[in-house]
Amino acid sequence: MSLTSRVSLYFLAALAVVLFAYSLTFYLVASSHVEAQFSGELQGVLNALVAAAEVEETEVKWQPLEHFITLNTRDEFGDVHWFVLGDDDLIVEQSRFNAESVSPVDLQKWIAVVDLSSGEFREMRDGWVVAGKRLAAPHPDRTAHELDEFDELTVVAARMTGPRNAILIRLALLVTL
Repeated sequence: MSLTSRVSLYFLAALAVVLFAYSLTFYLVASSHVEAQFSGELQGVLNALVAAAEVEETEVKWQPLEHFITLNTRDEFGDVHWFVLGDDDLIVEQSRFNAESVSPVDLQKWIAVVDLSSGEFREMRDGWVVAGKRLAAPHPDRTAHELDEFDELTVVAARMTGPRNAILIRLALLVTL
């Protein structure tokens, strides 16, 4: 092998290593941005719903007519589905997307698995990312409440992972091709 061939081979190998490192770095940075945007929007919906509830000494109030909440939950990642559940896990209010796509069994599964004290996300095996938060009155008054008063409220927000995964696959294909 001639000296010219060896030098060319060395520079081609060095170029390949640099391109691989650049592509890997680009993918990792871009995928972490996609993941942060996906979970940030879900966390924003959960925080907005939690902020709309009024936690008082003896009850938690959910008054959607007094607190107008606009949630822009439709983007490239799909819809954010949310529920507000009152005492005995009865649905008080929900997003308009839930009727056809989320069953009560799914909702009960999410509530059982999610840590409702922290509001952290949990990725489920069935293709959902779920977060929830339980709001309870410090000293609940167990007497009869008004329709918008509860001893505790549970707020759950969820989003399908399919659109996020499709974006990550397209990104991986873009980087490798």
